[in-house]
Amino acid sequence: MEINKLKNVYHIRMEENLNFILPVLVRNNQDTVIQKGEMAVFIHLYYKDTIDRYFEYIKEIPDAIDIYISISGSETRKIVEEKMVSHGLVRCRIIEKENRGRDISALLVAYGKMVQDYEYICFLHDKKAKGKYDLAFKDDWILSMWENMIATENYIYNIKDVLDGHPKLGVLAVPEPFAERVNTAFENSWGKNFPIAVKIAEQLGLHCELDREIPPITLGTIFWCRTSALKKLWDYPWKYEDFPGEPMPDDGTFNHAIERIFAYVAQDAGYWTGVVRTVPCAEKQVAFMQDALRVSFLRMETLGIGNIDAAMNYEKKKSEYKKFFRKFNDVYLYGAGIYGRRSLRFLEDAGLKPKGFVVSHSHKDMNCLELDGYPVRDLEEIEVDGKVGIIVAVGIAHIDEIIQVLEEKGIQNYIWVMGEEEYA
Repeated sequence: MEINKLKNVYHIRMEENLNFILPVLVRNNQDTVIQKGEMAVFIHLYYKDTIDRYFEYIKEIPDAIDIYISISGSETRKIVEEKMVSHGLVRCRIIEKENRGRDISALLVAYGKMVQDYEYICFLHDKKAKGKYDLAFKDDWILSMWENMIATENYIYNIKDVLDGHPKLGVLAVPEPFAERVNTAFENSWGKNFPIAVKIAEQLGLHCELDREIPPITLGTIFWCRTSALKKLWDYPWKYEDFPGEPMPDDGTFNHAIERIFAYVAQDAGYWTGVVRTVPCAEKQVAFMQDALRVSFLRMETLGIGNIDAAMNYEKKKSEYKKFFRKFNDVYLYGAGIYGRRSLRFLEDAGLKPKGFVVSHSHKDMNCLELDGYPVRDLEEIEVDGKVGIIVAVGIAHIDEIIQVLEEKGIQNYIWVMGEEEYA
């Protein structure tokens, strides 16, 4: 099966800016209406001791939306029934399922046919930490999953407004998780699951773009969707025996692959996948990410990485610099400030050694003849010919001035560390 034909869902999400940040206290569109039989929330609950927490969210679901809760076991049923009565949830039904396959078998087997009775559905499930070190992250992840799906009644109306207003939007997922000790949002989160995902894609006959090097954008089996977007999943004759038994490994199973494939199923059906979050969640994440990037770039200074472009195009820039060094006998860094020193570290990491630093006469510190073991020379001291190349290592505020100086001196063999890597 030929899989790599279309643009990857990760890039589509970026290019189409499929990131939705919605208020929780007010409705964006007062005219948004939820008709009975139009929407449903499907939930799987397993852990008896955490049910109270989830009903604080479930009670926010508007009355017009049907609610289904799958369970395995009489004790869980009893607690759920009590909560349904205490919160007056008259449109809530309990569905018994086999205790195999966890939330994924609930979605695909227990609910597989029922979901198609609705235009839009949400799927949610519970989660529990496995130890004290996992507790803080799992608590944040649960908050992110449930808060960003059904935070309040008004928020759910805002979700409906987004889905109504974007007919190409098939899935609204939660943002990939990140925290002090969890890096999922910044790494390739296929884990051991890519080969299994490819097999599932072939099994379903998907026409999509799966790439091991590009991370999936749905994690955790938590989403809102237009049911037509995932029709191939609903139509496939899944059985409980298709799912791994307990104890289930932490990675590399059918379940872990399925949760990563929703966006590709939607792509096959002609739909996009986006991410939705509440305003409070977005505020918290922006503050955390800004501080995390600040510290990360501070640490990356040792590699000469000082901006996002250098980080995202690290290998490409190394290749371009090596090409530049092969063309010229002597290569100098123009600029002995922060950009010059940063560029030196970048070059050294690539196994390249410049001849030294050069600066214009007006910026030459007569007491500074050496920097990090390399000579610092005045540009006027350099005999520039076709065998000398210059890497301009200055900030954007000074680049026009420096290029003018170089070209007045007849120097054309230069590149700028923050620009396109082109040279004469």
